Amino acid sequence: MTKKDGLFVKINYKAPKKDKEYAVSMDKSNFHKFLFCAGTLNKNGGTMIFRARDLEEADYIANNNPFINSDIYKYEIYYGDVISL
Repeated sequence: MTKKDGLFVKINYKAPKKDKEYAVSMDKSNFHKFLFCAGTLNKNGGTMIFRARDLEEADYIANNNPFINSDIYKYEIYYGDVISL
């Protein structure tokens, strides 16, 4: 699947340990508002891709999610490029 012409936030996460410190509650987040597409199921991590209206919203998505204070998190912002899902 390929999407064009937009602003996307790609969030990667990994969970190398089966430990409670890596547990994240998605029910308490606002992800339902932004979720555009989810990556392949992976027991040790995954990728989530969100579509943003503008750079301010992309920054908000990247910096306000359950993974932000964890060492298992990284993000990238793509603008106007083709992104393959």
